[in-house]
Amino acid sequence: MILTTPYGVVFLFVKKDNKWYYKYSRKVGKKMKDKYPKYLPIGSVVLLTGGKKRLMITGFAVRAKETAEKTYDYCGILYPEGMLTSDQTAVFDHDQIDKIFALGYSDEEEKEFKKKLNELLNKQQQ
Repeated sequence: MILTTPYGVVFLFVKKDNKWYYKYSRKVGKKMKDKYPKYLPIGSVVLLTGGKKRLMITGFAVRAKETAEKTYDYCGILYPEGMLTSDQTAVFDHDQIDKIFALGYSDEEEKEFKKKLNELLNKQQQ
């Protein structure tokens, strides 16, 4: 599926095993990267650049089966519908987020988890 916005942002999604996977975009905004730290809390509701449907973040550092070499920053489900079937999960990166509608719950446990997650991912990139 190809989605094109009035702002010239083009997204290509492919469907495999009843899941949609992000494959390509052009003119993806970087503004969210500067406003919020990477890895928003679980439960945050976001809209991707050029998107029409909001997503609720449900996980981090996800590898899709079809793109095992790429680790996406987040996975999420449609908002407000939630998970309708177990194979409907979107994968996306932090810099694809255009708007944040709600931040999920954050406490000391969540902050400690994100600290460990960042340490682990930084080690893997070295």
